[in-house]
Amino acid sequence: MEHCREKAIEALGNSGLARVCGDARMLECMEWGDSIIIKASACGKSAYLIKVGRGVGALIRDLVSGRMPGVRGCMEQASLDIIGFGVRSVIATLNGKLVKVNLVSVEDNLEDKVLRYLDRRAPEISPGYVCSIRYDNILAGIITRRMGERPLAVDYIEYARKALSGSVEEPSLNKMLGRSIALLHNTLYQCREEWCKPSNATATHVESWINRVKARARIIKGMAEGQDRLQMLEAADALEEMAGWMYEYTNTIIGDVIMRIHGDLHLYQAYIDGDSIYFTDFEGEPYREPARRDELEPPIRDIASIARSIWYATALAGMDSGMSAEDASIEAVEKLAGWRSNVINNMIDEYRSSVYKELWPRGWEGKMLFWLVERASYELVYEVIESTGLHHIPLNAILKLRDSWPRIYW
Repeated sequence: MEHCREKAIEALGNSGLARVCGDARMLECMEWGDSIIIKASACGKSAYLIKVGRGVGALIRDLVSGRMPGVRGCMEQASLDIIGFGVRSVIATLNGKLVKVNLVSVEDNLEDKVLRYLDRRAPEISPGYVCSIRYDNILAGIITRRMGERPLAVDYIEYARKALSGSVEEPSLNKMLGRSIALLHNTLYQCREEWCKPSNATATHVESWINRVKARARIIKGMAEGQDRLQMLEAADALEEMAGWMYEYTNTIIGDVIMRIHGDLHLYQAYIDGDSIYFTDFEGEPYREPARRDELEPPIRDIASIARSIWYATALAGMDSGMSAEDASIEAVEKLAGWRSNVINNMIDEYRSSVYKELWPRGWEGKMLFWLVERASYELVYEVIESTGLHHIPLNAILKLRDSWPRIYW
């Protein structure tokens, strides 16, 4: 038991949850094979973390089937194959279906509720819910029918790479993406269950959204180290400065529709399947704390998130062309500014022509800027914690947004 506690405390202390919350506390631990299951409290929420050992296949089998104490499984296995795992999840195939097991599970994850609802109302944009796995009552994993072989990011990066060579062609699926996001929002807007019933933004909501940016600025300062320390500190200062400017939009945002949205929409969460696009990973942003994943938000936030993802695609295209991540985050992003702006605006035009009118706010430009800053602040925290090497992309975006304020810079 003491060995379990020592390993659990070490694992929790090194987790991203501890880095963003600062108050992560172990409550219980359980050894299962050579893995450790940790029950914890962080940011005022209950959470489960798994420190995976070598026997990851056996661990997933026991989770899926419910053989582990305290776990409610949902499927017997015939053929399970692990296809990849990272810091936060394990991905496997089970009898031709996709299994995602969360290595960090928190109480405010509503993914299974969203997928069940979408399956009933708009199955063409859903990955196809099969069943879910739970620790106590906390979602631990999802099994879906669709496999997600080609994310839209592949297409956008390829078109951006061509644009670096002078092409002006936009991704062929760009307008379909706008329509598909509109269908997602129209469908979720009609939901009247307690977890998804739409409401209207108040001054308290706006204050909490601005406080996210302030909190992330503090987190970024705490993580600033190494050769990028001064740039990180400058980005944190820029976020604090823009958080002050964001207050000018408070009165225009009050009264806007807030609802259940995707919450972490980017081009690696959207997949093409025949003549439709479907969306995955409705669990919310991995390092969303201190915000909650079950908060209602305006649909324009998803649009800002996908716009930021298209920005990422231009930087990744630069990296594919031989640039470093730092150079690509400046040179490729600058060179493709016109192309990227055209792509984003065309996608938004298609979205606006398809979405319910009450879901697209008046004076949207200022509100878009508000959410571009908020999303970029999250991205920088994520990239640093995950050590992806891509932190220069949101870092330089934050500085560009500050220098361009109040003009939108895509």
